[in-house]
Amino acid sequence: MSNIVWNDGLSIEIDLIDEQHRSLISKIADLEKALRTGQGPAEIVRVLTFLMDYTRFHFGTEERNMRAHDYPALDAHLVKHEEFKTALANLSNDFREEGATLGLADSIETLLMNWFVKHIKDVDHKFGEFLRENNLTMSEADRTIGMCAVCGTDGSARITMDLGDHAVSRCSACGLVYLSGERDYDREQTHYLTDHFDSGYMRNFDPNEIADEQVSSIARALNLAGTSHDRLPAGAPVLEIGCARGHFLHRLQEQVPKRPLVGIDMSRRMTKWGAQEFGLDLRGCSFEAAELPTGSFGLIAAFDVLEHVARPEIVLSKVLKLLHPDGWAVIEVPSERTTFRWLARTAYAASGKRLAAPLRTLYHTAHLTYFTPRSLLLLLQRLGATDVLITTKEAHVTRFGRGRYGPLASGGIRAVVCLDRLLGTQAKLLCVFRRRASCRADSALVAYSQRS
Repeated sequence: MSNIVWNDGLSIEIDLIDEQHRSLISKIADLEKALRTGQGPAEIVRVLTFLMDYTRFHFGTEERNMRAHDYPALDAHLVKHEEFKTALANLSNDFREEGATLGLADSIETLLMNWFVKHIKDVDHKFGEFLRENNLTMSEADRTIGMCAVCGTDGSARITMDLGDHAVSRCSACGLVYLSGERDYDREQTHYLTDHFDSGYMRNFDPNEIADEQVSSIARALNLAGTSHDRLPAGAPVLEIGCARGHFLHRLQEQVPKRPLVGIDMSRRMTKWGAQEFGLDLRGCSFEAAELPTGSFGLIAAFDVLEHVARPEIVLSKVLKLLHPDGWAVIEVPSERTTFRWLARTAYAASGKRLAAPLRTLYHTAHLTYFTPRSLLLLLQRLGATDVLITTKEAHVTRFGRGRYGPLASGGIRAVVCLDRLLGTQAKLLCVFRRRASCRADSALVAYSQRS
């Protein structure tokens, strides 16, 4: 095991950078230890994801200050940063494909010994000398924006709404809207360990009614792609990500009686209930950490999942790897481009940013990402999806929650819902896609449909 720890020999005599280097070395050591001592996949994923995000933040701090101070070796330094990010991404891919191995632990140690420490002692020391010789100071990179999951940078992102306890950013390059700031992975995962049918907002809905609508949405999406349940790869299993108690898979069983059904959800309490009640293969763990066979699933479904995860690109990348070459994935996410959101943003701007209550309802902290059709399309295309089709549908909260509102509010909501249906801007995006086959051209075949 690596014995590298922070010491004065690694200091570049710039407090801000030294503090971040100390944190990175500590996290790399934590990851190596997790691999060598056989800690669970969830812990390894947590540490690895934090390490990747913090690396981007740290490099962003250095790069912004290099640009601000016209550092002459900026271009060469940027090349070194890209090398490290690529190496870290490759290690992440190795873990997803091979799991926790001693070989991966050795690679982590090599990354720490041969690259990061050498980079600090050589390249970063030169930057520190440049700052000291020119009497320049460092300022921390803006933590409040965060990285765009589609573009992989915050260069085109700006905070558009400050809602008090949280802020919302928008990337002008791709249109992705997301909560600003760093992610607290432990807090986010803990939020989904409870049974939301008992204590969450789902207790106000009939899960069977929603499940029936989801089964219809799957058929609709497959039909949009020119296929159906019967034409999926013979015998290939079905996977649902975020299966909760398994009501959707239970209802789907009638449509595909001979296919194995697998569900993944963070809440062991909910999966245990569904496994006992429906006799389904439901597993209580994070999808990122779940050990599933690559290239085997004929259908993968995820309803209202992607907006809750800190790194949607990691989830979608794994979805593509798990798909059978002739399989399809269907996902549903909230749409950023709706009349409700436009009205709330307009009122916010017209009131001098004082009328924020409607926005806090629409942009709450449980949802980390809000896709437009274009940003979802670009992300899937970048990850290697093909035959991408996107349409819109009404949200469950307005379709099945009519009794929650008074007559006046219900009338206004139905009017906006009807307008969104006419405009093709309903509250949810329903997307169907499949993986790009190795024999196909590198450029993805992509289409966008506004048919509702």
